[in-house]
This record gives sequence, C-alpha cells and structure tokens, in this order.
Amino acid sequence: MRKVAYCFWVILFALILIPIAKTDTITLKNGDIIDGKVTSEEKDAKGSLVLETFNGSITIKKADILKRGRGKGKYENYQDKVGKLKEGDADGQYNLAVWCKSQKLWKLAKKHLAEALKIKPDDKKATKELENIENAIKAEVRQSQVPMDIVVGVKQALSKAEVEGKIVGEVKKMSSQLAKATGGSMYLEKATFNVGENSGDLVYDKDFTGTPNGWSSIPMGVKNWGGGVIFHEWGHAKLGLNDEYKGAGFGANKGET
Repeated sequence: MRKVAYCFWVILFALILIPIAKTDTITLKNGDIIDGKVTSEEKDAKGSLVLETFNGSITIKKADILKRGRGKGKYENYQDKVGKLKEGDADGQYNLAVWCKSQKLWKLAKKHLAEALKIKPDDKKATKELENIENAIKAEVRQSQVPMDIVVGVKQALSKAEVEGKIVGEVKKMSSQLAKATGGSMYLEKATFNVGENSGDLVYDKDFTGTPNGWSSIPMGVKNWGGGVIFHEWGHAKLGLNDEYKGAGFGANKGET
C-alpha cells in the first residue's frame, strides 16, 4: 500500500508542476504580451520572475502580471525547431525561415534564409523568399508609422528670414528627436508657421510676455526655444503627456498632474 501511495504522490506532484513549467506567455497589466521561457521564479507572490525571450532575459514583477498563459509559446517552439536543425541542411534553414515569417519573427526569418543561401547560394526559392520578407518588413513599417503635424504661432511679426533662421531650424531638430525617440514610428510630416499669431501647438514669443497659458498653446521664449524644449512641450500638447508642474503658471498645464 505504501508503494502505491508513493507512486500516486509522485505522479500528482508531477502533474501539478507541468503547467507551472509551461507558463511562458505573460500578459502584463499595461496590455503588453511577452513570450518566452520562465527560467527562475521567486515563491513570494510579491516577488519576480525571469523570462528568457528573443531579446534576452528580462525580470518581471509578479505584481505587474495580469495573466499567464499555458503551453509553449513562440520562443520555446522556435528553440525546439532550432534544436532539430542538422548542419548543412539548407532546406531545414529555409523551412524554419518560412515558419519565422508566419510568426512575424522577421530578423530570425532573414537570419535563417541567409544561412540557407550560404549553404546553397543558387537557391532561387530562398532568394525569392528573402525578397518577400524584405517587402513585408517595409510594409509593416509603413503601416506602423504615424505622421504628425505641428502649428507654430509666431507672436511677433518676424520676417521670413528671421523665422527660417531661428524657428524652423529648431523645429527640424525637434523632428529628428521625435523620430529617434520612437524608432522612426512617428515623424513630423508638416510644420505650419503662423506669423503674427498668438496661438498654436507652440507659440514663439521672443519677448516671452503675454503668451497665453494652457494645454494647446505653450509659451516658448527666445531664451529656451530649442529642439529639446520644443520636443518636450510638444509632447504635452500633441501627445497628451501629463505636465510635470501643477499650477506652475506656464507650460502645457491642465492642473491635473
């Protein structure tokens, strides 16, 4: 009887452990979904776990987790397929690239096609598939891009040369920062400069006096008119980012922060 009970306990324990070991797709409370393999986990409910992903290992606080999936995710499936590849197998590399493409793992798809072509340089099928993947990546990038526009009020009646010499150059710097900060996903498509106007997404006031305060009209005096500051204030006005000041009397301030 003891032997039977012991076996039952071992089997039951194993069944309990299996779903825990396969909890590899994690949905965070902010909506992000992270796929990988749990390599370590603290027992404390307030602790954290380490997830091995395509982009390396990351530590996640359990308090930030909304849901944990069960079963193998993309990461483990990919690792399994890589483990079955044989050296010098061009077709295997090609088939894995096609699978990666179906999962939108673009970098890995290109990597395995490159391996296939290294083994079999004249493989027309792999060459064509590489071209298809390049086009798919370009299409996805285009779809994900967000063109933005900005309206700059120039309070004083400055000349065209003055506007182009000072203001336009700084807005261009801001545009570069926007593209850099978003990995190219957002870019400034159009900038409109209204000379003699005291309103806009940003207002240039060389004297920094009498410029209206508020969410959609930001005073930017000559002393602090620069690409970095424009980018900062434009983020408040156009992207809805909360102001860091409460009741400060300047900047994009709704008094809600």
